[in-house]
Amino acid sequence: MTGDDLLFSSITKINGENVTFRDNSKGKIISVGNIGGKSSPLIENVFLINSLKHNLFSIIQLCYKGYKIVFYHACCFILENDKVIYVGNRKGNAYKIKINACMRIQICLISNINNSFFYIEDYVI
Repeated sequence: MTGDDLLFSSITKINGENVTFRDNSKGKIISVGNIGGKSSPLIENVFLINSLKHNLFSIIQLCYKGYKIVFYHACCFILENDKVIYVGNRKGNAYKIKINACMRIQICLISNINNSFFYIEDYVI
């Protein structure tokens, strides 16, 4: 779900249902479309919500699409065919991902030393 119609590579207007948020405020689904494409992986069937101020993507929707998501305390990695395509940095209880920028990894991001995992957040967007 997003409130930003500029993120879509294709979009179709619909007369959708209302969505209720945590604070019991409501938003209406006004369109559905795809985000990404040429320079970043395609995420399909994303809803455009008229009053949404943040972009929210469903973990299960990404998993059904075939992506693998690995969470750590400070970040998460979204992988496609074991290649990191997005890195999300944790902010409070959410992980922020720059969805319109595809990752070009320059270094190894995860190392396993004596069953302890270390990650490096040095990457290029």
